[in-house]
Amino acid sequence: MDASDTRFSDGCTECELVLIDLRTGKPFPDDSETMHTVRAVWGRMSMETREAIHRVCCLNSRARGDLHLAARLHDELRRALEAN
Repeated sequence: MDASDTRFSDGCTECELVLIDLRTGKPFPDDSETMHTVRAVWGRMSMETREAIHRVCCLNSRARGDLHLAARLHDELRRALEAN
């Protein structure tokens, strides 16, 4: 899928879940506990939220509703990661 596509797909490489380790500057490995937590939170997100994240990350959306859902995802990720 190309980032110019307007609809979300779990196969969109631009929407692939990546979290950077601030200590190393490199992405956490896919099999790390951190990424398992990230994927678990992402898996609980509604399609509406996934589509909003796609619009924010791939299409540079600044729509209030999209930004609200992106902020909600951020908060959920932060809580989950702090709990580990």
